[in-house]
Amino acid sequence: MRARPPAGQPGGREIDGFGSRRPRVLIGVAVTRYVKERSPNTQVVLFTAYDEMSLSLDATEAGVFAFLVKGCSPSLILQALSGAWDEKQRRDQEDSQVAHPPTGTG
Repeated sequence: MRARPPAGQPGGREIDGFGSRRPRVLIGVAVTRYVKERSPNTQVVLFTAYDEMSLSLDATEAGVFAFLVKGCSPSLILQALSGAWDEKQRRDQEDSQVAHPPTGTG
């Protein structure tokens, strides 16, 4: 079985007519939409090599928690991951309270 060449190389796969132009970021945005539709509390941190405002906006509209460009500081990565975890926990707790409201005393 032969592996397929990556997008942008002869025989590579193109995505939605974009050719080799940032296909992995486009996949990341599409995956984010898919995940958020099925699990809205899941927080997505997207890492990319492309520092472009249009991609950041697409990712934000798809529901990413953080859009990080490769090469950013480790502290920024940790901050984004920690923030995403905290946000997921907060949303899960809110959902739990809605599903199981506290009962009155007495």
